[in-house]
Amino acid sequence: MLRLDLLIALGLACAIVAPSAQAAAPEIASPGPLARPHEALGGIRNCTVCHTAGRQLSAEACLLCHVELKRRITTARGLHGRMPAAERASCNSCHHEHEGADFHLVEWAPSKERFDHGKTGWRLKGRHATQKCATCHEPRRIVDADAQALKSRGAETLLGLSTRCASCHFDEHRGQLAEQCEQCHGETSFQTAPRFDHAQTRFSLLGKHQAVACQKCHPDNRDAGSRAAFPAPRGPSFAVYSGIEHDRCSACHRDPHSGRFGGNCESCHSVDGWKLIRTTPHERAFHDKTRFPLQGRHAAVGCALCHGPFPGVPARFKGLAFGKCSDCHFDAHGGQLRAPACERCHSVDGFRPARFELEDHQRSAYPLVGAHTAVACSRCHPNAQPKPLAPRPVTRPRVPARADRIIDVPAAPRLATFMLRPPGTGEGCDRCHTDRHVGQLPRADGCRHCHDIQSFRKVRFDHAESRFRLTGAHARVACEGCHRSEIVGEAIAVRYRPIDSACATCHADVHLGQFGATGCDRCHDTERFAKTRFDHNRGGFTTFPLDGRHQKTPCASCHKPIPLPGGRIVRRYRPLPRDCEACHADFHRGAFRGFDTTAMLVAPAGDPAAAGTKPPAPVAPRASASPGETRCGPCHSVQGWGEVRFAHEKTSFPLGGAHRRVTCKACHPNSFTARVSDRCAGCHRDGHAGEFGKRCEGCHDEESWRTSFSVDAHRATSFPLSGSHALIPCAECHPQARDRNFARSPVACVACHQADYQRAATVAIDHAAAGFSTDCRTCHSSTRFSPARYPDHERCFSLGGGSHAGIRCLACHTGRPSAQTLGTCSTNSAACTRCHARARTDAQHAAGAVAGYDYQDRKCYECHQYR
Repeated sequence: MLRLDLLIALGLACAIVAPSAQAAAPEIASPGPLARPHEALGGIRNCTVCHTAGRQLSAEACLLCHVELKRRITTARGLHGRMPAAERASCNSCHHEHEGADFHLVEWAPSKERFDHGKTGWRLKGRHATQKCATCHEPRRIVDADAQALKSRGAETLLGLSTRCASCHFDEHRGQLAEQCEQCHGETSFQTAPRFDHAQTRFSLLGKHQAVACQKCHPDNRDAGSRAAFPAPRGPSFAVYSGIEHDRCSACHRDPHSGRFGGNCESCHSVDGWKLIRTTPHERAFHDKTRFPLQGRHAAVGCALCHGPFPGVPARFKGLAFGKCSDCHFDAHGGQLRAPACERCHSVDGFRPARFELEDHQRSAYPLVGAHTAVACSRCHPNAQPKPLAPRPVTRPRVPARADRIIDVPAAPRLATFMLRPPGTGEGCDRCHTDRHVGQLPRADGCRHCHDIQSFRKVRFDHAESRFRLTGAHARVACEGCHRSEIVGEAIAVRYRPIDSACATCHADVHLGQFGATGCDRCHDTERFAKTRFDHNRGGFTTFPLDGRHQKTPCASCHKPIPLPGGRIVRRYRPLPRDCEACHADFHRGAFRGFDTTAMLVAPAGDPAAAGTKPPAPVAPRASASPGETRCGPCHSVQGWGEVRFAHEKTSFPLGGAHRRVTCKACHPNSFTARVSDRCAGCHRDGHAGEFGKRCEGCHDEESWRTSFSVDAHRATSFPLSGSHALIPCAECHPQARDRNFARSPVACVACHQADYQRAATVAIDHAAAGFSTDCRTCHSSTRFSPARYPDHERCFSLGGGSHAGIRCLACHTGRPSAQTLGTCSTNSAACTRCHARARTDAQHAAGAVAGYDYQDRKCYECHQYR
């Protein structure tokens, strides 16, 4: 079949050359009849309405008629407005013409039912995702003027819907609440309102109110007049939410006191429970002296509930039975537990929770094992349907009896079922559990064949028993990867039978038929899809064997993805070019076009210059080579692009040391034919700014930039390095990166240690206040900075030996910022008592019984020498 653009060009040519044959031209040049919506544009004269002369279909021409889409594209709305510009430029990628009058102009990818609705700007979630297209795209729901006009002309359209809830759903609250449905409801179910918070209303639910069903306070009302509305309501009834009185308790609750205690119910009762009466402790203290002290919940029970008065019977406070719980309390178990002792499971602190623990259940007819130990009691012992109690007269006989004094009998009690038939009585797992497989796996041994009591999700099923043995990656795939939920019979369940085991059933042909009808197992196995058995060097697979670096090249580097219409992407495997230039860009940018590289090849074996190099691989000449074409083979091979067979030692600059590791581009950035200087300054910046001349090799060599200028060489300068100075990195004294100042660096101590000189005022003696010289060498040396030697101090008060050796300056000179002198050298004396405390000195001499001791400086000299 001729291409559409060729047919259009042929039609235009016929219209120009043979205008008299216009009647027959459409039948000769047209690719086919137009669809019925476009049939008015048929004929050779109307070709240029949609097709620009000599070009393909014009998207701008389409939008001249489809103005409703043009406005959406301009405002970036809807499916067409959010399309990438490249996709939007070709309307015929989705809308095909010339396919016949009855051909549908819209092509859904991959199908209308699986269309990604999120591309329109409105992603379908929850219940919306399960609706059919026609349910929402109903003509009466169109609110957009353009779409309404389009529909009025008889055209089919999916445009013009609103995303507001009220545009599709009837207001089930009949205007009682705001129209922001999403504040309370989600898209999963309308029946529940997970986002609604009663605390945000004028009546917060507290205590027992939290467990009251909504219908108890919000009754249903009928609205028969809304049946004919569109959208239609869910039913004629709706819950009443506005206008409900809640300021007084009596608005909802009957006053059992008939107004005798006033209308303020909160004075005695609370929302935590009607039976929790607010009474002070001293009002109940007298009951503790009786045979029945009030404990737990009994302390909050109203007196009249046990003692009366009852209708026709006066109050009674003596002779009441209380030995058993059943004297007052209704048997909540309906006689299922024979003669039970209530206190075994319950306490006076509350009927719930019961004290029936796991250990107690293990002594029953059905000990709990595995996952059953974590199941809530109510899951196995549900409440039975309530049975109304028969009315009985409220009388009080003279002899105390429980029949008229059961204080907690509900009108319709719900009894928990405890008497369950134990295993072995003809009932299996289905006694409590439903068949999740909907009869797909009938077995004589039932659920126990695959599941155990430890966990339902821990399955013992061996897939080797089935017709499809799991191997490789199939064994690591989660069950739900192949067994998905679908409609089985009349229920939604996981599909197990039947399932087709062919590869094409689960896996799409990602190669789109490039390998024909070849089976997937020829190249792939079940271990890993990406790791194939495909061998480029094995006969029958391909005509391009891989060698050298080609063997390590990822497949994706040569087999690149190709976008297809409809957004699909496929990797290209056939056909592919095999020339170097087809895959590799000319790294040299044409520098070697026409350049004779044969003269620079590595010398053949036996040549001393060829030591350590590889001989060049033979390059087969190509008959199709054009003049000036780049030939990669003479210098490069498939073993590696970096392994170049170019002999640089035959040039004027043999490579040595670190130069061997430099890339070619570092020295030849633009062209290999341009001359490169062989001096260091031609490539390297002078880091010394000409301070040492241009003979770099005097300190540096080709092996490393690191200098050979050692500490010994520094002795020839004006500042020989000794002591700690010999260990300091060069950058400490020559810090500037661009100009190290090697020749102009100062040698005075204070030039580098000015900060240390000033810092001594805060950590030691203030050198400036004491008048110390800035020549650090007077007291310090480069070998050891501390302790310092102070020659003047030795002449006055020796610290070189004895007990005073090693004493810090501040131990005696405590004044700051200036030092204080203790004693004078002119008197040849020292103020011992200024440093040595009398109390300690007296104690030391008294302990040693020193004769003639006196706490005076001159007496100290008689026994102690300070110099």
